[in-house]
Amino acid sequence: MRTYLDCYPCFLRQGLDAARRLGADEAKQKLVLDRVLEMLTHLELSSTPPQIGDQVHRLVRLLLGDGEPYRLFKETTTREALALYPRLSGLVSEAEDRLETAVRLSIAGNIIDAGAGYASELCATVKRVLSVPLPSEGMDALRRALGGVQEVLYLADNAGETVFDRLLIESLHVPVVYAGRLGLF
Repeated sequence: MRTYLDCYPCFLRQGLDAARRLGADEAKQKLVLDRVLEMLTHLELSSTPPQIGDQVHRLVRLLLGDGEPYRLFKETTTREALALYPRLSGLVSEAEDRLETAVRLSIAGNIIDAGAGYASELCATVKRVLSVPLPSEGMDALRRALGGVQEVLYLADNAGETVFDRLLIESLHVPVVYAGRLGLF
C-alpha cells in the first residue's frame, strides 16, 4: 500500500473528524489540523496510509485526551452487522460458490471504516459488492494458496467488519488465527 499526495486531505479530514467526535471546540479542532499539517510535512511518502492514519489518531489523543472518537460508530456498525449475520450466513450456505460469496461479503465488511469516511448504508454496500464481478485469477490464487496451508493468519481491521470476517473464516477449511491491529482508532 502506497501513500500518494492525494491521501493528505483524507488525513486532515480524519484528524478533524476525530476531534469533532471527541467534542473539541473550534480552537482545538484548528490546533489538531495545524499539528496534522505539520506532521505531514515531515513524513516520507514511503509510510503507508495505515501508518500515517495511526499517527494522526495518536496525535489527536495526545492533544485532546485518550477518548475513543469512534466508539459509537463501532458499536452501531457491529450491531447492524450482527443483525444481518443470519441472512448473510444463509447467502453463503445457499451460494453456488460459497468461498467466493464469503470473500465478497468480507470485502463489503472492509468498506466499514469510520476513519476513511464510511457513510454508506450497509445493506446497499452488501448488494453492490455481491453484484460486482471479481477477477477470477484472484479467486483462483486464493484457492491455490488455501490448498497449501495448514493454518491462516487473518488480520482484523475495523469493528463491525469482524462479523463479515466470521463468514469468510467459517468458509475456510483450515484453522484460523484471528488477530486485531493495535493502535488504530
